[in-house]
Amino acid sequence: MRCLILLRDPALARYLRNGFREMGHVVTVHGFDLDGIRTALDEPWELLLIELLSDTTADSIQLVAMLRRTGHEGLVAMLGSGADTATVVRALHEGADEYLPIPIAFSELYARIESRARRFGRPSKPDLLQVGDLQIDLIRRQVSRAGIRIPMQPRMLRLLQTLAEQARQPVAREVLLKAVWGDQSVKYNAVDLLVSRIRARIETGFPDPLLHTVRGRGYMLSECLPAVEQEVDEESDGLRDGSRA
Repeated sequence: MRCLILLRDPALARYLRNGFREMGHVVTVHGFDLDGIRTALDEPWELLLIELLSDTTADSIQLVAMLRRTGHEGLVAMLGSGADTATVVRALHEGADEYLPIPIAFSELYARIESRARRFGRPSKPDLLQVGDLQIDLIRRQVSRAGIRIPMQPRMLRLLQTLAEQARQPVAREVLLKAVWGDQSVKYNAVDLLVSRIRARIETGFPDPLLHTVRGRGYMLSECLPAVEQEVDEESDGLRDGSRA
């Protein structure tokens, strides 16, 4: 899930960012400022955590209303301390999905958002992704193949989920880079290294490959070998086969 956090308190923003990243999500953080507002409006975020502000200097409820008017369908949760009932009601009427009082433990915040997303998420998404005999449980955040549990670190899970959501079609390295690391500065080959680690986990000990390299187009998760016209990178697949020998 791609998350945007707009908070004035940098310590709280870091706390939430670290929590969501540990759960395997891609997180971008801004203060509630012009850059943050532009970022919220320019991209289709799946979750926005926005500080509830309603005074003469800042009104985040207006941002929520603008997001909804422009067709934003992601989950919007507003966080505030000591907000009065009228302000909370106004925020919900303008399109916020949830109001969460702070301070709040991350475990409770995450459980509330996860529950809301399952029941009323826009757009709705499946709880289970399956490609061949590989299953990804998005609720429990678990991966298994042929019924065998495969441990995955958060970034590995996020990349694998991105591939599974677009199963049987190539996904460009740039797309995977953005999905896993967001706006973080990382080396371009970070995707290749992470794919190599995932491939070792989901293919070692199993008869058929699932994670294919498609020359010039990226990577593809499929139970079937790519068609000839997709030009599978034979050199990469050869290295993979050689590692099994």
